[in-house]
Amino acid sequence: MRLINYVVIICSVWLMQGCQRLVPAPQPARHPFKLQFQENTVQAYRFVSHRDIEIQWEPDEGETAKKNSTHSMSETLDMVMAYRPLQVTDLNTELEVTCQSVSVKRTQLTGTGRVPQDAVEHLRDRTFTITVDPQGKLTHTQALDELLKDIGKRAFRNDPRQGRIKDPEMICDVVATQWFLWHALACMDPNGVTLGQSWQSQLSLPTPMVMRKARDVTYSLAQVTDTDQGPVAEIHSRFALSQDKAPRSWPIPYAGRFRASGPFGFLRGYRNLKLEGTGQERFNLDQGCSLGYDHQYRLEMDAAMPMFGAMGGTSPKIIIRQTLKMEPVK
Repeated sequence: MRLINYVVIICSVWLMQGCQRLVPAPQPARHPFKLQFQENTVQAYRFVSHRDIEIQWEPDEGETAKKNSTHSMSETLDMVMAYRPLQVTDLNTELEVTCQSVSVKRTQLTGTGRVPQDAVEHLRDRTFTITVDPQGKLTHTQALDELLKDIGKRAFRNDPRQGRIKDPEMICDVVATQWFLWHALACMDPNGVTLGQSWQSQLSLPTPMVMRKARDVTYSLAQVTDTDQGPVAEIHSRFALSQDKAPRSWPIPYAGRFRASGPFGFLRGYRNLKLEGTGQERFNLDQGCSLGYDHQYRLEMDAAMPMFGAMGGTSPKIIIRQTLKMEPVK
């Protein structure tokens, strides 16, 4: 009798373990990200793009010589854009975007000379329309492209001896803020992501010189926090130098032959050597809107001076410390 009871107990335990094996493990919760708009409800955002630029004219010399031959400058774009939904459907939202304010502050390498008005400041009070889907992808950008090209024309002047000259401008920073405003959503899984999940894409790389390059970005969902306004997701990002060419679909604000004024027109053969940085963005999942982002990275480059050319010589090193921020205007 005891043997039979023992066998029954063993079989029961075996069956229970077998049943447990058949129960599927719980799947991690997926968090969907969807943009939401209400017609005629205006949302304004402030964008700040700032970079400190350091040129080491003799980077291979001793520390004292390197310090004496190093010059620095900075430039800052401060801009407020207002977004007003004109038509909202389940598939797309048409937005009227108005530049409410814009200013550019720039210091020069030597602290002297002419500082022309930045072409970007002609955006003030200008309006354009874009269309965006609930996933954050821009589906109609013609008006934005045309406005960027119009602003690009204002960066040029004609010199009787040197021809077409381009003054310093921060149009590439406008592209970085407006073209990629909801990019973290646009390149993620449309079914949502789980905590800790990562996804990859490319972002533009604004610089003070004429350069069409990209930076690789790896996004990850770091956490979701319950707040009085609903669950807020925090997206972390990590930046690296991209080896791929910038996509042809990205806007080009100007074309043709020209000479750039200042040191970044004097130098040639720019090469991106290293890029490192991080960022974070907060997004309200219930309200379907971004609560702001902060991107920071360090770009290391080198260049050639025409006077040396094939004869060799020192290649100046350029260090750019870049910050891109966005926050809602209440």
